[in-house]
Amino acid sequence: MSKIVLPFAGFYESRWSGIADWYVEHESEFEAEGRDGEIPEPLRTPNAAGDLWERVDYKAWETALSRSYADALAKRVAEECDLPGFALSFESLDSPRFYNYDTDRIFCDISDSDVSRLVAAAQASGCLETVARERHESRSGFSSFYDPDVSTWNLSELDHNQLCTMLIAALGGSEAVEAIERDIYEDLAEDAHGNCRLDQYIDWEAHTAAIKAERLTLWEALTPEQQAECQQAAPDLVQDLLDTVRATC
Repeated sequence: MSKIVLPFAGFYESRWSGIADWYVEHESEFEAEGRDGEIPEPLRTPNAAGDLWERVDYKAWETALSRSYADALAKRVAEECDLPGFALSFESLDSPRFYNYDTDRIFCDISDSDVSRLVAAAQASGCLETVARERHESRSGFSSFYDPDVSTWNLSELDHNQLCTMLIAALGGSEAVEAIERDIYEDLAEDAHGNCRLDQYIDWEAHTAAIKAERLTLWEALTPEQQAECQQAAPDLVQDLLDTVRATC
């Protein structure tokens, strides 16, 4: 069994972080204004988005998404490289403390037999040397720890970065892998939006309590005339606020 790091753009200011951005933005808008805009203007909570951001367990969500990405990428390798049964077993998501020079990395376990098949596919791809140079040749601002000449590599002792190079080459090179990552993103993003996958990693109880407290503060700052208008426009919402006031008295 060996370790491999997957080609992956990371979650920092990438298309992947956009999944969470989209969900929080739209869900907090619904909470502030109502699904159909039915919440009166004076009771719309301006801090809904900020509070919702604080209630998301991002590490757990990113780990789950990384696991799904690994499964999807393994299927694409099996299909594109004609490697039936090819598998990647998610091992961990490694996130840097700071994103200045690095990004998130997905590590997987890969069997010895699949390593052999992956290396053979990379060698037959016709682009292994090019990919190796792109990834491992030192240049201005980048010092490589690897010889970009793959003929010098010990193919029986490839590490996680070298195996990533093999995977990229087997799939046809960097541009092909970028297109595959985009395809996987679109599939997982649709699933995350349509089925609200992110909501499994939100502390809804704490968020709901915070929104209600903020709305109650807004209510108490209104004049009697404004309160009457709100009660007429959204009787159920106001009744819930009044019940909260009674419960705390």
